[in-house]
Amino acid sequence: MYCDECGAVIEGDAVFCSDCGVRLAADVPAVTEPPSAHSENSLPELVDTAPCEQRAQRGAKSGPEEREAGDRPITIVFDSLKRAAAGGHRWFAGQQLSRVVSAAVVIGIVLGAWLSGEWQSWLLLLLPIQVGAMFPLVRSQKATAVIESWEHWFTAHHLRAQANTGKFTKCFTRPLLRGSIAIWTISRRVTDSHLRAGVRLATFGYFVGLIVGLLVIVGYALVLIVLFLVALIVLFWILAKALGGEAQPSSGGWISRPRESHTREDWFGQPYVEHTDSEGKKVGESRKREDWFGRPYVEHTDSEGKKVAESHQREDWFGQQYVEHTDSEGKKTGESRQREVWFGEPFVEHTDPEGKKTGESHTRTDWLGGKHAEHSYEEDK
Repeated sequence: MYCDECGAVIEGDAVFCSDCGVRLAADVPAVTEPPSAHSENSLPELVDTAPCEQRAQRGAKSGPEEREAGDRPITIVFDSLKRAAAGGHRWFAGQQLSRVVSAAVVIGIVLGAWLSGEWQSWLLLLLPIQVGAMFPLVRSQKATAVIESWEHWFTAHHLRAQANTGKFTKCFTRPLLRGSIAIWTISRRVTDSHLRAGVRLATFGYFVGLIVGLLVIVGYALVLIVLFLVALIVLFWILAKALGGEAQPSSGGWISRPRESHTREDWFGQPYVEHTDSEGKKVGESRKREDWFGRPYVEHTDSEGKKVAESHQREDWFGQQYVEHTDSEGKKTGESRQREVWFGEPFVEHTDPEGKKTGESHTRTDWLGGKHAEHSYEEDK
């Protein structure tokens, strides 16, 4: 089947011509080329195949009417040319105009880039347009079919990406596929299949470049933020060393003589014990930890967060529970045991490694009803 406007071959049951874009009449039967168009039987309709002598004799003997009848093939040819010329503007506008414009775009880009002096940058920037302009210029059915088939690939992978909850898929893959599907959907209005393929490929190239560019910018921003934070931490550490000097070692590998201990909660809701001196200044913290075998212990740090001691739950020969204190190197520095008296509340007694009493801890209640531990030492008596 052939198009009535431009004469291009129509494949299948297409509604529009792939070359000129004219809508095909559904109610008019397709004009097909007769199978004997190039056979010898059809030649007399256009060309007189009689020998030269017979034609000469027939021309000499024939009258005006016969000569007029003999001129009909020529008249048919001229009539065909007239009809082609009458519809030539539609044929040029549909098929050839896209070729001329595409060629002009390619030549204009090359000349403009060459005259600008930075032709490498301009050719790279306008590369998607150049590649897209080649489709209506060359009009390759295979290349156009490949571009058309991308829509099914985008749709299938977009359905898969919807089930993936990864951050990269959510922030990069989904927007890329969704935007590509939108490009293919909007460009359906272009009736010329080759021009439509070129527009899709050029737009898709710039869209991918935009997405990748944004991804690179975000990556660079994250790297700069991490480097800035690292530099800030190092700067504060240097300033702390320069202004505060070396931290003074705590006596006995333990937090330096706390007077009170209060239970607190950090930003993550984890409880810990804060130790303060007689003036209410923080001197250390104690937090619950677990070792490699899952056994609990208490880790003690000074006011700068440096680990200075540990406390482990133990059991003596008589089955009595007590707490053993060690310094940061694992050396025993003392013990703490629960004591009871005849009159008054129970308290905790602290001893050194030789068993000599060094202090006591009593539970107190403040005027708001909150409980805290109050510490006293033998050297203060």
